[in-house]
Amino acid sequence: MSIPLPSLLVTFYMSMTGCFLTLPFMIRNRGWENLTLLSQVEWAHILFLGVFVSGIGYWYWGKALEMMDASKVSMFLYLEPLVTLIAAIILLHEKIMFASILGGVIIILGITMVNGQTVSLFQRFLWKRK
Repeated sequence: MSIPLPSLLVTFYMSMTGCFLTLPFMIRNRGWENLTLLSQVEWAHILFLGVFVSGIGYWYWGKALEMMDASKVSMFLYLEPLVTLIAAIILLHEKIMFASILGGVIIILGITMVNGQTVSLFQRFLWKRK
């Protein structure tokens, strides 16, 4: 499906749709009362999530969909946990655990397998042995 609009405009419409669909739940649960209880750090976190994660992230996603097939772009979605892990290690000084490293390796292997690169590497390895 192709949308004949710029990716930034599509991102804006997606964000507004999400906001309007979430707003009734905020009103029902009286969520505005809790907004005054947030600290400056928590507001900074919300701003970061809104601008970088939801805004810029989805805008780049839309730009990628303009340039590549959806099947190729969607496989990069699986890199999100790995990028989150790296950001948590750098920004939050989280400890590196074996399970996290193993998960990252599995993610990278899965993406290369879907991309078809692992199969060609495996075939080259077999041909060299014969």
